[in-house]
Amino acid sequence: MQTHRVLSTKILSEAHRDRLIQANISLIQANFIETKPLSFSIPSGYENWIFTSQNAVEAVFSSKEKEKCIGKKIFCVGEKTKSLLIKNGQKVVKMSQNSLELAHFIAKYYKNTSFLFCCGNLKKEDLPRILSQQQIPLTEVVVYQTTLTPKKIETPVDSILFFSPSGVESFTRLNQLGKSQGICIGASTAEALKPYTTNISVATSPTIEHVLLKTIQNFGTYEYVKK
Repeated sequence: MQTHRVLSTKILSEAHRDRLIQANISLIQANFIETKPLSFSIPSGYENWIFTSQNAVEAVFSSKEKEKCIGKKIFCVGEKTKSLLIKNGQKVVKMSQNSLELAHFIAKYYKNTSFLFCCGNLKKEDLPRILSQQQIPLTEVVVYQTTLTPKKIETPVDSILFFSPSGVESFTRLNQLGKSQGICIGASTAEALKPYTTNISVATSPTIEHVLLKTIQNFGTYEYVKK
């Protein structure tokens, strides 16, 4: 029975690792990026807040600035980001699957509104660009820092799991994909990978669980996949 080997560009939880092992998939894993919250001050007077990552939510709600978010209208990207906001007592007005989708929604329905965007230092520019084109005021507050931590991988793998455009950038600094398939958490990550390979598979929903499901569908032993 052939065992396929995959590389995860982030350290997975024990439950996630076990899911791959049960599907007869061998796992190599390493963190190709690191994130940490920064010191920041959030200006007052904004009724509409945007979060496009769990890291931004965690940074804000672990700081004293979280009081300024209470009772505001929250717009976000991703189911996990939404769940984390709700866990922190926030009401989410709109959740989109990616920042481009959210930007178009805001441009269509909130033309005469200003927004506060809590983000990281390596954010994608889709949302700020589109809102700027529509003359929708956007104030950005960098609340966490992403650092690339490239590592050379010598072991051949059948697939590489990517969870962010930053992870793609970090991996490709020292490595090539070769014949390995890139499995991406979402469209933005897949777009970042396109200059390096055409062998790309995208999870049906932007969660770690769906990345693992796609990996098992593509590389798991059939007896395990059908359970």
